[in-house]
Amino acid sequence: MRLLTQLFLILSFFADLAFSSEEPGGALELHFDTLIANMPGSTGDDFQEPAAAEQLIWTTAVTNLLNDDLPTARLSADSVGYKVIEYFDAPENQMYWVLEDKSSQSKFWGTYVFNPNACMPQLVIQSPHPKYNTNTGYQGIFCFTRLNAKAFFLSGTHRCNQSSSSSCSGTTSACGVSSSFRVSDNPHNDNTVFQLTTELINDLNVGTVFVQLHGFGKQPTNPYVIISNGTKVTPAQDYALAFSNNLYTQDTSLTFKIAHIDSTWTRLIAFTNVQGRYINQSGSACNSA
Repeated sequence: MRLLTQLFLILSFFADLAFSSEEPGGALELHFDTLIANMPGSTGDDFQEPAAAEQLIWTTAVTNLLNDDLPTARLSADSVGYKVIEYFDAPENQMYWVLEDKSSQSKFWGTYVFNPNACMPQLVIQSPHPKYNTNTGYQGIFCFTRLNAKAFFLSGTHRCNQSSSSSCSGTTSACGVSSSFRVSDNPHNDNTVFQLTTELINDLNVGTVFVQLHGFGKQPTNPYVIISNGTKVTPAQDYALAFSNNLYTQDTSLTFKIAHIDSTWTRLIAFTNVQGRYINQSGSACNSA
C-alpha cells in the first residue's frame, strides 16, 4: 500500500464534549438547526436508495455546482426532487449554495452545502449521524461556517430509519441487537447520494481532506477523543496527529486514541466506513478495508 495522500479523518467525541446548538451564528446555521430538528427518526422507512438513473442525474448536478454552473445544476437537481438554493448568510456576509430536498420530501438523501468562495477549498466536513450521535450535526455546520470550508454534508434521516439491511461488511448494535448496518446508515452503504457526492469531490478535487464527525458513549477506560484515518498506515502528512496536538493545546484535560498510532486500540476506528474506504483507495468500498 502506498502512503496515503488524501486522508479521511473520523473524529469521535464523547457526547459531553458536544458544542451547544445555541452557539451564536449566522442564518445558515439556523437553517441547518431546523433541518436537523425536523429530520425523520429511527423508524418510518423514509430514506430511499438512489436508482442508477438518479445517480447519473445527481452526478451532473454536483459536477456543475463544482464548476460554478448553477442553472444547469438546478435543472438536474429538480428532476430528482431536489433544489439548489443560493443562501445568503447576512450575519456572515457569505453566499452559499445549498442542495436540499424539496419541501415535499421524498428522497431524504441529505443536504449538501457548498461554499463557492471557500478560504479552505480542500476541506469537506461531514455529519452522517446527526440524529444518533448527539449534536454532531450542529457541530458540523458550526465547523463548516467557522472554518470557511468547501462543503458540508448532512444525512437526511436517522441511521436506523430504514428497516432494510446494507450489503456492506460490518455489524452494529446501534439499532438494537447486533446485526448488519441499515441502508439508511450512510457510512455503511455505498449506494447512497452521500457516498456518491464524496466520490465526486474526491475525484474532481485532488487533495481534498474529509473530516467526518461522530460521537460515542464513553466507557470508563475510553479516551475523550478517538481519531482515525480509516487505516493503520501513518501518512506522510499526518493530519490526525496534528489535529490531536492542536486540540490538546485548547483543552489539556482531553485524552486521545489515534488508530494508526495506538495499534492495539480497536474501538470505533471506522474501518468499515465506506467513504473512508473509497478515499483510501479500497478496491471495494462496500466490502474491503
